[in-house]
Amino acid sequence: MNNFKKVWLINTKIKGPIADYLLSHEVLTEWAGLSLRSRVKELEAQVGLKVNVKTLAKFYKQNKVSNVVVKYQYQ
Repeated sequence: MNNFKKVWLINTKIKGPIADYLLSHEVLTEWAGLSLRSRVKELEAQVGLKVNVKTLAKFYKQNKVSNVVVKYQYQ
């Protein structure tokens, strides 16, 4: 039987300098207001890497990054 978590870590596209780029403070603050779908489009435009929305969500979850977009702001 396969250990799917270990297999995902080996076969993931998001590693090395791309992972460092996504986890940098500048990118996280710049992309704070974007949805995951928009972040995938930005990642493809900036780095040239095509990933699925679920792959990016799993990457953020694994690295304990909150990717929640605030839709309402109360004043």
